Amino acid sequence: MASVYWRKKTPPPASPDPDRDRCGLLWCSPVLPNTGPDVEAVTTLVTRLLLEHGFEPQMSLSLAGERMIICIITIAYDRDVPGEDERAMACYLRLSETMIAKGYPPYRLSVASMAQVDSQTTYGATLSAIRSALDPNGIMAPGRYQPES
Repeated sequence: MASVYWRKKTPPPASPDPDRDRCGLLWCSPVLPNTGPDVEAVTTLVTRLLLEHGFEPQMSLSLAGERMIICIITIAYDRDVPGEDERAMACYLRLSETMIAKGYPPYRLSVASMAQVDSQTTYGATLSAIRSALDPNGIMAPGRYQPES
């Protein structure tokens, strides 16, 4: 829980409540092949983009199988700092767009990033095909993981 308070100027309180204490936290989670060159490319790119936006590079790599890695990238920020919400979201969107463009699709999208699913990409077309097969009437989670046409 203490890591949520990373950007706050004071230590975490005895009874932490990140919402009450206005801690900001966004996660971006691209999936990549389990290869050294892909790990190096993603970690180098993530580090550069986070530093460009004024955030510390925080990420973990988790093996999701013998061929796949999920990279969890954390953008921690202080919501009491004016403009920090907007700066963090700009960083998150740029990071997500860049990862998708480089061929590293998201493991999971946030509500704020649903508009990034584009039907013109392989990723968007795949999501559309799965959704059509499993939910032909469009009743499950409307507006989620639906590519923009």
